[in-house]
Amino acid sequence: MPSLEISRSGYYDWLHRTLCMRERNNQALKRKLVELHQKYPALGLDNLYHLLKLEFGCFRKRVHCQMRLAGISSVRCQAYKVMQGHDQFSPHCAQSSQSEFLL
Repeated sequence: MPSLEISRSGYYDWLHRTLCMRERNNQALKRKLVELHQKYPALGLDNLYHLLKLEFGCFRKRVHCQMRLAGISSVRCQAYKVMQGHDQFSPHCAQSSQSEFLL
């Protein structure tokens, strides 16, 4: 088995290290994003960003990255109802509407 030639003290320092401040802030941001998403599932990136920027002092790109890592996306209904075109009416509807207007 090949040796990595790492000192024992260096390994244990690495093993018991604390997370850097940026990683701790990212974890706190992700927890807050999940909490807000559970409370307001229809909020998108921009709304969540405006809620969080004062507390965390972060940019939109960072919020987007943390949302993507947490698997969060807004739950939206379809914005517009799909309508039939003028040439797609069924003949039954066209005939019944004409017969109603005959004098």
